[in-house]
Amino acid sequence: MNMLRMRRRDRSSLLVGFLLGSLIAPLAAGSARANEARAANAREERLRADIETLAGERGRGPGSPGLAAAAVYIEQRFRDAGLAPADEKLGYQHRFTPPAETAREGAHLAPGTSWGSIELTNVIGRLAGSDPGAGCLVIGAHYDHLGVDAAGTVFPGADDNASGVAALLEIARSL
Repeated sequence: MNMLRMRRRDRSSLLVGFLLGSLIAPLAAGSARANEARAANAREERLRADIETLAGERGRGPGSPGLAAAAVYIEQRFRDAGLAPADEKLGYQHRFTPPAETAREGAHLAPGTSWGSIELTNVIGRLAGSDPGAGCLVIGAHYDHLGVDAAGTVFPGADDNASGVAALLEIARSL
């Protein structure tokens, strides 16, 4: 449309529309940045909460109550993230007793337990992909740690096991 042939009122409307658009676009971009910042803060808060919970003062040695509590916590976070149990019949927690010869040097077992008699748990969640024939992607982290030694020293494992599981939980939430 030729600006010279437009009526004055039409030109004014066009100018107002242009000015409003040029004012609103930066506001929308700022709003998007603010939303991204809020989402990043929420992720950071979730990661921190997961690490603090998993690295609590109980220790997570093989066969310990702390390890069992961590399994329950991880299962709940899997549920919250919308993951299904890997096996409908077995649920999220797959229990097993490792043979005595798998004993790990330096691991502190819960009092009254021994290798070959403790029950351990893999916590497994599943998120179906859009193409059933495409195979699968496995993302894993271990949540056990040294636990508590005979002197009562707690090994919370915040820098390895807890942070790895927290990252896994955030990946699950993001998918």
